[in-house]
Amino acid sequence: MGVPSMRTLPRLMLAGSALMSCSIFASLPHDVFQPFALMASFLPLQLGALVWVRLSQSSLDRKPLASDQCLRAVHSEDVSGR
Repeated sequence: MGVPSMRTLPRLMLAGSALMSCSIFASLPHDVFQPFALMASFLPLQLGALVWVRLSQSSLDRKPLASDQCLRAVHSEDVSGR
């Protein structure tokens, strides 16, 4: 797989999960409020978003977290006061 196809796969998966979520939501009865069915209808979209984030980041593009950078800066300085 080339670079363009690696970028389109996460987008297609996100679009597919959004379509699935919308179709489940549309199939719910509209005359009563069913909170568990409503939450379950958005579950494919949430899982698709998590997969999209995971697949759209490659290991080379990942940056260290800001908290990790702060810890490195604190430990690299001489904090003994001498």
